[in-house]
Amino acid sequence: MNVRLADFACGAARLAFTVCAVAIIAFAAARDANAACAYPAGNALSFATDREPATDAQLFTGERGIDGQRRALISYGFVRESAERATLVSCASSAALAKAIGGRFAAGGTRRILVFVHGYYTPFKRAATDALTLQRLLKFSGPVVLFSWPAKATSLLAYLKDETNATWALPHFRALVATLRKTYPTATFSFASHSLGSRFAAMGIAALRESRCMQCLDRSVFFAPDIDSGTLHEELSEARTCSGRPPQTRAKAALVTLYVSNSDLALRQSQSVHGHQRAGQAGSELIVCSGVDTIDVSRFKSSDKAGHGYFVDARIVSDLRAAFAGIPPTAPARKLKPVRRGNGGTYFELHS
Repeated sequence: MNVRLADFACGAARLAFTVCAVAIIAFAAARDANAACAYPAGNALSFATDREPATDAQLFTGERGIDGQRRALISYGFVRESAERATLVSCASSAALAKAIGGRFAAGGTRRILVFVHGYYTPFKRAATDALTLQRLLKFSGPVVLFSWPAKATSLLAYLKDETNATWALPHFRALVATLRKTYPTATFSFASHSLGSRFAAMGIAALRESRCMQCLDRSVFFAPDIDSGTLHEELSEARTCSGRPPQTRAKAALVTLYVSNSDLALRQSQSVHGHQRAGQAGSELIVCSGVDTIDVSRFKSSDKAGHGYFVDARIVSDLRAAFAGIPPTAPARKLKPVRRGNGGTYFELHS
């Protein structure tokens, strides 16, 4: 009996030692990540992703990041322009990431944060490259944060899985915005989204409005939003960013800029799947309201043959930069053509 008790005691001691050792290793890893969690010099980008970490050059896969207890595994950090593994800087938590981006605020000015969310069929490295391109061309005076959700890049037929993954990732995005908002309560937030990423941007705008911080929301943009047109119109209306007809004379750009196109082949396919016009299409259900500047780029010759990835073209980003600076779409500098609809609303066309 004494021998058994001795064996049990030794076993318990070994178990305690193992638990302690694991805890020490985890603490050391978190400490090392926090120690390295700093904005790199040069053209670098902060990110949060709930993708599965990869062991190859892609950095993260198109699958969901899930731990051993089926909880979402979210990674935070920074990546430099080359988006290679050697340039990856890890952060232990969203709080650590939020603290680290503080070094990128413009000195003496308003603290501004831009959160970018990509669309479907987009691997992590391409999402990072697109965000870095947007950051460079937009010349945004503050940190740009990429939120990357598990989008597959293996087949265009994976669209429905991407859509499901986007819905799964929405709470993680909302939590990130809440952490940034808590860390920088006086900062203003802008959202930039492409395709399915529009669902995240709409949630971000709604979350800030729900917090009753009216001054927190800065100008935002929807590129080719792959969301039901009626749904986005309703969500923007509830967030008090879309109401009535747009004014005939505009002293400044609206809070939201919406880029649409009838030459977008990806959105045509999405419409055939969902049965309703997408908000990124220029058609009978085009969103035209006060609070939203709608820009039709159907006649713009994009470098993307499918007409869906025009958001990184220099001409488009140049127009957005003017919008973010507050320059109204009626200003000659933006070279937009006003188009009056039968119901009295006006949208604008951007040509090549």
